[in-house]
Amino acid sequence: MKNTLIRLLPAGALITTLASVAIAPAHGFDRATTQALQACHDYLWYEVPAFESLPEAAISVFPASIEGNTILVNWIVNWDDIRQAGTCTVIRGSVEGYDEF
Repeated sequence: MKNTLIRLLPAGALITTLASVAIAPAHGFDRATTQALQACHDYLWYEVPAFESLPEAAISVFPASIEGNTILVNWIVNWDDIRQAGTCTVIRGSVEGYDEF
């Protein structure tokens, strides 16, 4: 009785079903957004003294909004005793502003 499901399916149907479930479509960001995320991450890691000794993985960034050449990036640092969040304003690939909440 254990193999009833497999016996009822046509040959290859189980493999096709598993493949379609296991392979989800990829979702990515456009180049400008990706560059803004990297710029914000690197700014925080290299330029903010409180974060310079943290591992790279301690800083999480994700897009907030896009308006023309300006991309707002949300960031979170949650590592050991450090719990901070804020935004970077990235204009044409350069961090022009940085806020902490």
